[in-house]
Amino acid sequence: MSAVIGPHRQHPAAMLRHTLRYLLLLTLPFLRALRYTGAPQNLSPWIRGIWIDLTAVGLLFLFVYLQWKRHTYRLTPDGLYLQQGVVLLRSHRIPYHHVATITVERPIYLRILRAARIVIVTDVTLRSEVALTLSERHANAMLAACQPNERTQRRCYRPHWYHVVVLSLLASNSLSGVVLLITVLYRSSRLFGGHYGQELLNNLEAAADYIRIIPNTIAVLVLILLCGWGIAVVRSLLFHLPFSVTRDEQAFTVYSGKILRRDHLFDVRSVNFIDLQQTLVCKLLRLHFVFVQCVGHGKERDALFLLVPACSRAHSARATGTLLPEFHRAAVTIRPAPYSLLRYIRYPIVILALVHPTATVLSRLFPIWAEAVGHLLSIVYIPLVWLLILNVIDRYTGGIGIENGCITLRYRSKLTLHTVFFPTDRIVSFRFRQSFFQRRRNLCDVCIYTHSKGTYCHRIKNVRADDINVLFE
Repeated sequence: MSAVIGPHRQHPAAMLRHTLRYLLLLTLPFLRALRYTGAPQNLSPWIRGIWIDLTAVGLLFLFVYLQWKRHTYRLTPDGLYLQQGVVLLRSHRIPYHHVATITVERPIYLRILRAARIVIVTDVTLRSEVALTLSERHANAMLAACQPNERTQRRCYRPHWYHVVVLSLLASNSLSGVVLLITVLYRSSRLFGGHYGQELLNNLEAAADYIRIIPNTIAVLVLILLCGWGIAVVRSLLFHLPFSVTRDEQAFTVYSGKILRRDHLFDVRSVNFIDLQQTLVCKLLRLHFVFVQCVGHGKERDALFLLVPACSRAHSARATGTLLPEFHRAAVTIRPAPYSLLRYIRYPIVILALVHPTATVLSRLFPIWAEAVGHLLSIVYIPLVWLLILNVIDRYTGGIGIENGCITLRYRSKLTLHTVFFPTDRIVSFRFRQSFFQRRRNLCDVCIYTHSKGTYCHRIKNVRADDINVLFE
């Protein structure tokens, strides 16, 4: 970019986002008014003090307006210049070569206003993230300024729509859907009256009567989880369908979503590692989800970027080889020590053994709730057996391998199996951990740290210390 663009202000929709930050202060006048709604004859003190409320609200809106008016940006050939501040004017510059990732969000309400929210994340710790709400024209100009000037060797990847559907079906989090469902039901009951929630509960119990295999209480819980899972699936489809990835010589561009549109642009040099993830169901179906982790993203909700939706191992190898030929998988040469299965399964086995005695003791202490306690504790068996199977798989598939300057790590984290590979120069540090029993057998756990907003830890358990020392020499 050779010309200077700006200075410009943000889109007026940015004032709405600033106002929402002070939503609690805006509710105070209304809470004060509710104090007198029960006694209309005592409205005179509120009327005499209404000027205080109006003055406070007016000053708040004035402050938000001044924040918007004094926040400007300017695009120059060497970087982005920002100025902001109502009383004290602050200015800083973000060089383009320090921009790690750019996210452009275009939800429906911003598209109606012909605006977009752009989030710029840098590879430095000071002022690492900048969020601006701009008009569509200015957002496209900023996106073009941050992209490399020479765009050669374009490689595109567009998965089939059913790959995205399988991703949404298998990777959606039921908990987020359940939380959203409970919030909607609570607000609806407050809006339409308490009988609304009771009527919905009665409908759930009537639907649960059709499930004769399991008790009624458990059936209601299953229906709630299924509803939450369905909401999470729909939400994931809105975010990811359609989906495409474009690779240039220096940058990636990820386009996802049509209704809840979100585009990501990130520098190839900011990619720390490729993460092939599998849940237990995906392991049985031999499917992978391919994510990448970039500098600046490590602790927030979107810590990993989706690169390839649900696909087979061969398909993921072709896609990652096309999009990121700098990263390749190495064969795993160091595996957990033989006869170490007990260390992987001991905790789930112990907890499984304690479930039935715990249910018996609680049933005797609280005989009224004996049936409910038995049903609820029986549910604990499902995640424990799930974790037990994943630990067994981790024992026989986990390990480390280094080949041609790239390292591959295979391990389990929570309820997901990970296959992570990246160049060895992405390693920040590594350390060994040994318990008393491991020291006797010359075993250790290896923790390998890579760059992120903080540090990202990959832990491989129960490998031979001598093999690790030889590997990292």
